[in-house]
Amino acid sequence: STGQLNAHGVFDAARQGAYTLQVFATDQGMPSRDTYVTIAIDILSVNDFNPQFTSSVYQANVSESTRTGKSILSVSAVDNDSGDLGTVYYRFLKSNESVPFLLEERSGDIILQSSLDRETDSSYSFAIEAVNLNPSTQQVVGLDVAIVQVQVLDINDEQPTFSAAYSNTSLTENSPLGTLVAHIVASDGDTGTNSELT
Repeated sequence: STGQLNAHGVFDAARQGAYTLQVFATDQGMPSRDTYVTIAIDILSVNDFNPQFTSSVYQANVSESTRTGKSILSVSAVDNDSGDLGTVYYRFLKSNESVPFLLEERSGDIILQSSLDRETDSSYSFAIEAVNLNPSTQQVVGLDVAIVQVQVLDINDEQPTFSAAYSNTSLTENSPLGTLVAHIVASDGDTGTNSELT
């Protein structure tokens, strides 16, 4: 009799995002007459769930010869909210993170942005976050954090070098066999078998 339509029960936008009702009004005349109105009700989602990375640590081995623009790793997070609040955005935890990589905001792909040099930096470790944003304010309403570890693999890009470009020594003509004539030192900036000299 009041015309008020009140919520009764618990709603879950992820399970049912809308309801359609028909409300009838009937008079008390003889004969009675009635009419009805259709009411569409949208259930707006709230941030019930935070994003969750599929792993707390992501690892990749990348050759220092990898070309720029190539994806070296893809991270992923899931969110069980519906609509915009279920959309996940990826970004570096520190906005000024100094690494040679680009993190794609929507796909989670990590792209090599500049050339690698194993002899300068042999590895990288940095934190990333997966966030939900409030559609109206663009403020973070939920997040998760993961670590990315990248190991740079060596290629044979360093040339062996001697410790001196020129060496002068002398030897007497009656020196016995096996006499040490000179000690020559060479080195190679690569690692592993790429640095072994013969």
